[in-house]
Parts: sequence; structure tokens; C-alpha cells
Amino acid sequence: MNVLVSGSSGFIGGYVVQELLARGHSVVGVDNFSKYGKVAKSYDDHPDYRLVEGDCRDVDLMVELLADCDHFIAGAAMIGGISYFHAYAYDLLATNERIMAASCDAAIKAVQAGRLQKVTYLSSSMVFESTDTWPSVEGDERTIAPPLSSYGFQKLAVEYFARAAWDQYQVPYTICRPFNCVGIGEARALGDVEVASGNVKLAMSHVVPDLVQKVLKGQDPLHILGDGSQVRHYTYGGDLAKGIVTAMEHPAARNEDFNLSTARSTTVLELAEVIWRKINGPDRPLNVVSDPGYEHDVNRRVPSTEKAKEVLGFEATTSLEDMLDEVIPGSPRPWPTAGSDRPDGFDAVVDLGGAAAPSPAGSGGLRRGHQQQGHAGRHHHQRRPAVGLAEQGRVELRPEQLRPRAEAEVPGGLHRWSSNPAMTTTAATPRPRWIRVATSAAAAARAGSIGRR
Repeated sequence: MNVLVSGSSGFIGGYVVQELLARGHSVVGVDNFSKYGKVAKSYDDHPDYRLVEGDCRDVDLMVELLADCDHFIAGAAMIGGISYFHAYAYDLLATNERIMAASCDAAIKAVQAGRLQKVTYLSSSMVFESTDTWPSVEGDERTIAPPLSSYGFQKLAVEYFARAAWDQYQVPYTICRPFNCVGIGEARALGDVEVASGNVKLAMSHVVPDLVQKVLKGQDPLHILGDGSQVRHYTYGGDLAKGIVTAMEHPAARNEDFNLSTARSTTVLELAEVIWRKINGPDRPLNVVSDPGYEHDVNRRVPSTEKAKEVLGFEATTSLEDMLDEVIPGSPRPWPTAGSDRPDGFDAVVDLGGAAAPSPAGSGGLRRGHQQQGHAGRHHHQRRPAVGLAEQGRVELRPEQLRPRAEAEVPGGLHRWSSNPAMTTTAATPRPRWIRVATSAAAAARAGSIGRR
């Protein structure tokens, strides 16, 4: 199917495009690069992907792009962390309303023309901002008090746009509410304002990158907003993309809404502890200082995930520890693979060929020996030999058996790197000649670390 993704160069948008291409869809992305500027993605040259630079408030442009599309994932929005909500309270509301009105106007015309099947809207956990009961169940957003932040209020309006376009014009919809996305691809927004936090000045955005930056910069004691008791459900961007695309495709998702989230609750203090240990090791004690929080810093975001599981068969399974391995530079934890069709399983070293060399920004994929075009089953590659360490036999590994994370043996020691084309490389990364992978769950267990998805 042909799918239009608005906000395709954004944080979640990058994961969504990757997932769509992996499932064999053709994708048109539209973005005006207003948040991060132009960001290169390694799937930019994918034969089934076309990126259009444009403003989603332009109804004529959106009508033109939707003319040949079967589905529309409406993800474009001004969006940021808690300080962004305060710095741009009016602009968030006004801009996002105009984007959504133009998107719906175009979708109505496309449905009337007979091609567009459905719009999948990206809402937010912030629609539950004012709740005082947990977990938040789909439907609660229409019975609790409205959100206090302009961002949360506008995301609730997105859901009313979706239902109103169906009520009057019979535009089918699905509403997805991602919770606390974690992953690679969130850079500093062009309009971010630096805020002092202890001895560190940074652009306060989402809690995970902010805490990672502070710890990497050596802040001790570590400053957190509030007392650290705030509860969140940190969900891997790749998992959210799977949920969004599944909701787009699934016939039972028509005119339904879904919370997309991990089922695991984590306090900010627990998150800080995990990040601290990953960067500083187990022996250095964590000391915390509480800074005054923001007015709209919600104390609890706890979703019910049962509906997505029962209707879509969707669960977000990547652990907090594994997703942080992708976010924290140089994290030593291996990221093994699972799912080999070999019954015994083994650890292997794979020769990618050639000497180690820096990776260009945005390259991400297996560029030496494997030219990545999308995901599993869509690679054009040269097969390389692998030597099983456990059984010392010669084997061949298919590209789909390689996880997006691998432990790479390069000069200077072991390095991990990402082969996920949704990810943007922001600095030169050592290119491995050899990568060590675990090709089954059993082998991964022997390595002491299973990274299932």
C-alpha cells in the first residue's frame, strides 16, 4: 500500500517510516524540518520512499500528496519536552490546530475521491494529563477534566478532529497514543532554550536524554526535576512504530483508539539510577538533588495496555535497560540477536569485509558487505562467512538474523553500533570489520544478556 506520513523526519516518524518500509509499503514523507532542521536518514534513498519538503498546513499540497495514497499517518506537530510546552504554549496550540485542520481537510477530499482508506492519528499520553485514577483506559479522556497544558489540550483536540471527520464526512480513523518514546533520533530542537540545571546548562526536553546528558557531563550530585517520584512508561520507539503500523493495517482498529506503551512503570528516580549505573558503573554512589518542577509536569502517566494487546495483538516488549543501551553512547552491554533457525544456536563472529572506517552521519546500515534496503528480507547483500565460536563450524548468517545492535570488535576494544536505518548518526562511529552476535536465544542466554523485541 501507499502511505503518506506527515512529520516523517521527526523522532517517532523516523521509526514509523522504517517499520512501513520493512513491511513492504511504499512511503511518501512530508516534513518542513522546523524542529531539527534537515536530518539525513539512511533510508532516504530507499526505492520505496519519497521525501517531500513542505508545510502540512498547506491544504493543496496535502491533497496532492494524498491523491495516490491508501493510508495517511498524521504525525506532524510542534512537539517538545516540558520546557518546550512552557516556552511555546501559544504556538503549540495555534500551529498544531492549523496542521490538523489542513490534514483533515485534505483527508476528507481524498476519501471523497475514492482512494484513501483511513487516517491514523498520533495523539499523546498528555490527553490524560488531568486524571486522578490509574491506569488510564481508552475512553477516560472524554470523561476526566481536560488537560491543563496547551499541548495536552491540542492533542485531545486531535482526537475530536478524528471523530468529527468521521461523524460528518465518514473519514475512517484510528487514534494512537504513544507513551514516553525513548530511542535515537531526538536531537536538540532548533527553538530550544537552554535552562540551568545545577552546574549544567542544557535544553530541557524529555527526561531520558536530559539525564543522559547530565551524567555524561559528570554532574554529581545529579539534578532532577521534582522529587523523582513521577511515574512514566518509557517505551522504545521501534516498539511504538510497530504498534502504530499494526493499528494502521488492522481491520479491527477502524474507528478505535489505542494506548501504545510498555506495561512497565518506572519512577524518574529509578530511571536516574539505571542511567547512572550504565554510565558510571555499580560502585559509584548516586547522589540526587531535587530542583523545582514545572507546573505541567504530570506526576503519573500509567496507561492500560490491555486493549492494544487484545485487539491488535500488540505488546511493547523492549526493556528499559535495552533501550537505554541504544541511547547511551558507548554503553558496554551487548545487544544479542534471537531467532536463529538453527536448533542448537551458537555465538558467531561475522566478517563484514574491509578495514574499519568512520560511519557517515545518517548511514546507520550495514554499508560494508551488506547494502541495507529497508529491513529483513529486503537486503541486497554479499554473503559473508561466519565462524561459530561455540561449535567452530562454518555457517552463513542471513542479514535478518543480525539485530540492530551488535558488539563490534574494532581497534581500541569492543564497540556497539546501530544498523537500524531509522537512526541518525550524530557523530563518527567506528565501523567494524568483525561483529560478534548471538544467533539464538540459547546462545544469548549463555552470553548472559537476552535482548528480545
